[in-house]
Amino acid sequence: MKKLFLINIILLLLLFFVGYKKNSPTEPQPTKPPGYQEDIP
Repeated sequence: MKKLFLINIILLLLLFFVGYKKNSPTEPQPTKPPGYQEDIP
């Protein structure tokens, strides 16, 4: 039972860290091509 609990905890931590890295705000935003026109709200 303890092994199953430990495996579940490890899997949850891995999922959390993988999800967190994908949404990281420190990643550079893709640059827009030259001459791109911004949308006017």
